[in-house]
Amino acid sequence: MRGRSVSPIIGVGIIKDWMRVCEQGHSRCKVLAPLSSRESKFRLIDVEEQRIVDSTLSERYIALSYVWGPSTLAVLTKDTLSQYSLKGGLQAIQLPQTIADCMQLVKSLGERYLWVDSLCIIQDDDDDKLEQLRTMDTVYRSATLVVVAAAGNDAHAGLCGVGHLKRREWQRRETLCGLSYITAQPPLREILKGTTWSLRGWTFQEAMLARRILFLTNHQMYWSCKNNNWREDMTWDISGDMCLHSSSDSFWEAHISQCRTARYCQDVVAFTKRKIREQSDVIWAFMGILKLHSSRFPEGFIWGHPLERLDATLLWDGCPGNHQRTAQYPLSFNDKVQFVEYPSWSWLSTDAPVGFESECGDCIISAVSWHKPLLFEDSTDTTTGTCTLDGHTKKFFSGSRGDVTKYGLLQCTAETVELSVVRKPSKAKQDDRGSNLLEKHLASDSKSSYPLLGSDRVEATVYLPSGESAGSVFVYKDFFEGNDQRLGQFILLSANAKEEADEICVEIHGGRDCGNISHGHACKHIQSYNIMLIERRGDITYRLALHKVESEPWRKVKTRKEHFILG
Repeated sequence: MRGRSVSPIIGVGIIKDWMRVCEQGHSRCKVLAPLSSRESKFRLIDVEEQRIVDSTLSERYIALSYVWGPSTLAVLTKDTLSQYSLKGGLQAIQLPQTIADCMQLVKSLGERYLWVDSLCIIQDDDDDKLEQLRTMDTVYRSATLVVVAAAGNDAHAGLCGVGHLKRREWQRRETLCGLSYITAQPPLREILKGTTWSLRGWTFQEAMLARRILFLTNHQMYWSCKNNNWREDMTWDISGDMCLHSSSDSFWEAHISQCRTARYCQDVVAFTKRKIREQSDVIWAFMGILKLHSSRFPEGFIWGHPLERLDATLLWDGCPGNHQRTAQYPLSFNDKVQFVEYPSWSWLSTDAPVGFESECGDCIISAVSWHKPLLFEDSTDTTTGTCTLDGHTKKFFSGSRGDVTKYGLLQCTAETVELSVVRKPSKAKQDDRGSNLLEKHLASDSKSSYPLLGSDRVEATVYLPSGESAGSVFVYKDFFEGNDQRLGQFILLSANAKEEADEICVEIHGGRDCGNISHGHACKHIQSYNIMLIERRGDITYRLALHKVESEPWRKVKTRKEHFILG
């Protein structure tokens, strides 16, 4: 490979070459069959006539992935639709610089149409927004190219090298022994770290769903498609279709596991590190990712969790406690919208980054008998359900039948026990140097499940009936109801075994989950058990916290079996 000088202004010829090679030679980057225009309303920006036009997903267009920011944008509304649809209608308004620059780039590339969410979705029409959200995955998968505005903090930042904003020069040139050398810039994944774009929830699925991505940074361009990775500061014989072998220049580098559960968990972990402005939209910001996984989980999803791998995916944890997301999710019922909380057992209920006990789940032994979930029924079905929430009886209701995930309540039979939960003193024991042991531990232990202490949560010790301590758990202050201790009910979810197998515990190969080991309930490899602190309100059981107990003390505990409806 040879170095290439990067000019302050983007050379569209390079982009055209990349697109030509990809479109002509990359079978993996071909578009999937789009939805018909009959199934979805679809609008595009006509960059030549400067207006919004009705179109279909089969049209050739470029899509923009960018950050809105806190500032007010010129958006499409019911009132502005007619004005923006007139020829030259977009010239009469002050467009955000990033959108204006992208329109200029599209025109320079010889393309005509651009899709931008703020101008192609009617922002004050809930029906239009819902219809567009349902097909968001197809919008980005059908796009000829997705342009990522990776620099700047909002839509007014502009695209470096396109409009008035020039790119920063970040190269050094030297001649050594008669040969010219030029410094290479950091790889794509390093460049994206810390950018505002990489911290937003919606942009994750926008890039994950794309077939071809052009990343525009402050310094240069990067290209990622399903076949190749290219960058502006390196050149080679492009007709030979050579690519960078380094995975650090691919946006999809982290998603290489063959285990379906691990791939799902990796996507959840990456997604929860990002922030969503409209909290109620969190499931929609992940819906496209679920569609990518749908072929791997034939039984489908419930509130974003694969029904076939509940035992592994329910073992998520993050900051102390859970159910931090105060927003509710709108579901349709009898042509009306009602709002429900995200279920306490789903990672959707927290706005904190989460991790999983075992991403692949191959060393998790289930201790729960799962029954058919109680789904929120659509009003057109012959049957409807009811449940008691906080002492009030309510009907079940459902979201769209077209959603890839179901909505409802989990139903199971599990072993349960009551254990003493004792609140720890607010001031932790001090060491000889006077530092707080707990804070020191949390700051130094990078593997800690609790990187932060929430102000409304406290640390408590769980005691077994024998009086033996079973470790610490973080719970809401209100859990103690003004006291320092109380009995807490726990459900046994599963056991954790070693990642090894013998003649009894056989390792399974060739399945959808790599390295799946068939452990037994009395297996000698079991090291610990996963238990869930719960709270019952009427007929519904809620998760309060997840906890792990070592195997030896837990085996002394006497449990009883009960039926639970988890909400």
